[in-house]
Amino acid sequence: MNGSELISFFNERCKLTDFEIRRKIYDLTNNLDIDLLYDLIEEYGTYVSCLKRKINLANGIDESNIYPAKHRLWTITRKQIYIDTHLKENIQTDVKEVEKERDYFLQIVRDLALRKISGMPKNSRQRNNSRFEWFIDEILDSNTDMYGYHDENLQKDDEITDLSDTTITAKIIYLEKLGIINYLRTQKPFSTSINSIATVLSAVTGAKVTSIQPLLNPLLGKDTHNKNNPLNSVKNVLSIEKTLINMGFEVK
Repeated sequence: MNGSELISFFNERCKLTDFEIRRKIYDLTNNLDIDLLYDLIEEYGTYVSCLKRKINLANGIDESNIYPAKHRLWTITRKQIYIDTHLKENIQTDVKEVEKERDYFLQIVRDLALRKISGMPKNSRQRNNSRFEWFIDEILDSNTDMYGYHDENLQKDDEITDLSDTTITAKIIYLEKLGIINYLRTQKPFSTSINSIATVLSAVTGAKVTSIQPLLNPLLGKDTHNKNNPLNSVKNVLSIEKTLINMGFEVK
């Protein structure tokens, strides 16, 4: 899947039948490879955002004030390059029609993605369900600029965010999403002892081991549906994943 193929597909999708759209998505994502699906969704978010800007500018509407002042010039410049490169020949003139097509297309992508996710192991299924819905919500937010998430130069200029008051549940989710807990599980004695992990994490987080232990047991054990499993807190998981993605971290 390359950029020119995606842009061509996005430009032509309104002329295709549902079957043709689904078949093309299968082809572009190697039979619904989950990472390629996320790439497709992210690229589509950028495409829609830039197309709407092009139409608004043609109608004398400059929505530049919706972008954060700190990165406004960078965002506008990047979008204009995208428009000049990929959307010069696009003749669409109605933002509402673009949004209608967006919603229709995303529903097809959603159906295919959820079908793929439903066949995954339980833990992967839970993680990807949350992550996928967040991706969709971001694209439906008309103010979103999908470019901002992975640009290293943008991240260097960002202010440091203090997360020191994070709850212990959120801290465990951060450690899990960053791969630290999984890494500990590959090392002795942590590979065979949840108690050892709880002990060392009490040193790292400053939380009492008696507070950490009830969170780790369902997270690392078989009782994944337990209410104490931090990953079952969908709101917390989505918020933390969004924070990490905005930093430029690739959430698994």
